[in-house]
Amino acid sequence: MTTKRIIISIARIALAAAIALVFVIRMYVIVTKRQAIVDTLSYFTYESNLFAAFVFGLLGWKAVRGESTASLQGYRGAATAYLLITGIIYNLLLNAPSSGTSEILVNLLYHHIAPLYVLIDFLIDTPKPAITYRRALLWVVYPVVYMVYTFIRGAITNWYPYPFFDAAHHSVATIATNVVGLVVFGLVLFFVLSQISKRVPSFFGTSNS
Repeated sequence: MTTKRIIISIARIALAAAIALVFVIRMYVIVTKRQAIVDTLSYFTYESNLFAAFVFGLLGWKAVRGESTASLQGYRGAATAYLLITGIIYNLLLNAPSSGTSEILVNLLYHHIAPLYVLIDFLIDTPKPAITYRRALLWVVYPVVYMVYTFIRGAITNWYPYPFFDAAHHSVATIATNVVGLVVFGLVLFFVLSQISKRVPSFFGTSNS
């Protein structure tokens, strides 16, 4: 394994460890304050970051052990897409102030550092062989399932993790427009990532080495 490959593998493991550590800290605060854990886990922010932590941690670990990571490249693309959705949507539509150390850590790492890291990682070590757009379209399954879950749970509890999903304060037409807009945004992002994978050479050679 080259020095460059060792460095990026360690960086991926470090990202995964940081996400996991901040999650543990945040869960400790929530439990001690007797807040609803299910509500916290219902945020796309937490789910996308935990998924990325698992994927990038596994990528780094397998690479350090000299094992092929070819089978993980599609999952890496999905994790990258979900974190970019998290970061972009938060910074464009939400950007809520944080209060308390654990919230500040979550906001800084989950909404800013992690999305920026996976984007840079994707650009300098593009998945090879390239991820086709047809394959990337599979990434839309999870966000759609997430939205279905959000609306079903919201109808039962009258609580929604994000204001643009809040059926209690928006009309059906507005909610439908928001959902379609998010799906279209995701599909465009998936296309862009697949094209990067196809057209941009990896600085590290093959990603599945």
